[in-house]
This record gives sequence, structure tokens and C-alpha cells, in this order.
Amino acid sequence: YYLALLTHQLPVIAWRHVLLFGLFAGMSMGMRIGGVLIFAYLGAALGLWFALSLLWRDNPLRLLQQALALLPKLLGTVAIAYAVMLIVWPWALSAPLQHPYEALTTFSRFPFSTPVSASAS
Repeated sequence: YYLALLTHQLPVIAWRHVLLFGLFAGMSMGMRIGGVLIFAYLGAALGLWFALSLLWRDNPLRLLQQALALLPKLLGTVAIAYAVMLIVWPWALSAPLQHPYEALTTFSRFPFSTPVSASAS
């Protein structure tokens, strides 16, 4: 919800929504490290906004200024999310850089050996 709200507010994002997006992204990452993908979606939305703004013949210098003005808020979402993730995930807190990275790399090659039936019963 807050991802859609942030992209709808572009280029001016309210700090309240930055805080709430960071809070919920952090809780998502604390539950499953795959929650970090929300930042990929945010990056894709920002890239689309930037490209469409250029296509609509927006002033490129003004567009670049707006994008740079967004940077502190976007970094704020990452910082808030990471802090919340560490609070709700004790294992990550014991090694704040190593353990989330380890979880992300293990998640991408997690062994799954449960048989799956192709027929519906």
C-alpha cells in the first residue's frame, strides 16, 4: 500500500509515508529476507517515473533536481527498514551485515525436496 502511495506522490513524498513505508518494509524483511524485493519494486517505479517524465518533455534539469531531492527520503526508507528488520529479527541483529546477506544467498538456493503432486484431488 505504501509503495503505491509513495509512487503516487512523486516527486514530493511526505515524510510520514516515508516512515510508514520503511516501517512496513522492515517488518517484511524481518519476516522473510525476500521482503527486500520491495526496494527493487520501488526502484522500478522511480525509474518509470523518471523515464515517463522525460517522455512528457519535462525540463531535464528540473527533473534531475527533483530526483536528487528525493534521495534523502529514499535513503531514509532504507535506514528505517533496516533498523526495523534488525529489531524484529534477532538472528540478523547478532551480525547486522553478515546474517542478512547469508539469509539472502541461502534463500536463493534453498533446497526443497518435498514431492509435489501434479494431479488435483
